[in-house]
Amino acid sequence: MDYFILALAILFFVHFIECILYRKLIAQSPRGKIFGFAMTMFLGVVYLRRLKKLIN
Repeated sequence: MDYFILALAILFFVHFIECILYRKLIAQSPRGKIFGFAMTMFLGVVYLRRLKKLIN
């Protein structure tokens, strides 16, 4: 159980860092900033790659 909580904490921290690093890209999300940040927190790099394709 402790390893599971640790893994979740690490994932949350990594996705939080992604939100900070890619905030300009996320702000250009066609569905809005809040949705973009939420999707980045849930899916991370997968959503950011998709977002780059949508914007370019």
